[in-house]
Amino acid sequence: MRHFASINRTAFRAFKGRVFSITLTYPKEWPEDPEACKNHLKSLYKRIKRRFGEFSGFWRMGIQQRGAWHFHVLLFVPSSFGSVRELRRFVASSWYEVCGEVSEGHLLAGTRVEQVNTWKKATSYAERYVAKQEEFPEGLKTGRIWGVWNEELLPIRWKTVKVSLKDAYRIRRIYR
Repeated sequence: MRHFASINRTAFRAFKGRVFSITLTYPKEWPEDPEACKNHLKSLYKRIKRRFGEFSGFWRMGIQQRGAWHFHVLLFVPSSFGSVRELRRFVASSWYEVCGEVSEGHLLAGTRVEQVNTWKKATSYAERYVAKQEEFPEGLKTGRIWGVWNEELLPIRWKTVKVSLKDAYRIRRIYR
């Protein structure tokens, strides 16, 4: 959330960037190894980059109630990136192929791609999915469950401000 909060929204709008939220799920059969799933995500990232060009984004790995892994992704792209419809088709077919073309139903229902039209919606998506607390099975080693792609392409502006201890506690309470 700290990385996300550091994005300079005004600079991003001036750059005429767009934001897409993507949800990726697995079919009935899914890899149990989290690293295999992250490799699937890495393959999808490379395909999108080859097809549409450079972009940045945040990803988060989660686990569904049925035990299957899934991903939430926020893409920050230039205006020349392509249409929502084109990205939907491409992500659906690419994720289907990356996951091993297990079932036709997965091609139709394994992904969700939406354009996020307001910064408030992007922030809401990040708070709801990217920063969500996950309950992983006991003893499972997941490694890193989130990441940032091409952070250098994001218009980030870090600011450090000194505050009193009293204000620091207030701010921490608000964030919680």
